[in-house]
Amino acid sequence: TKTVDDATPEEGDTILYTITVTNNGPAQATNVSVDDVLPAGVTATGTNTPSQGSYDGTTWTIGTINDTANATLTIEATVDVGTAGTTITNTVTNVT
Repeated sequence: TKTVDDATPEEGDTILYTITVTNNGPAQATNVSVDDVLPAGVTATGTNTPSQGSYDGTTWTIGTINDTANATLTIEATVDVGTAGTTITNTVTNVT
């Protein structure tokens, strides 16, 4: 799942995207990764917080998620000037 802490931010506001990957089982998942590139209209601040693994600004390399466990990634971004009145959509593009 993916959420944002403020669905109607103003230009210049800082927002937090949170991605949660859940392993519904019945076994451990290995070599898990997620691709997520921020869309035009927001700029990463460089503050990215994965609960496990690493995020390079494009790919979150999670590794192993145990049965019924989850992992989260929080990405901090700033809403760009000139985006007032537009819709910015940020979607996960690949989960392996």
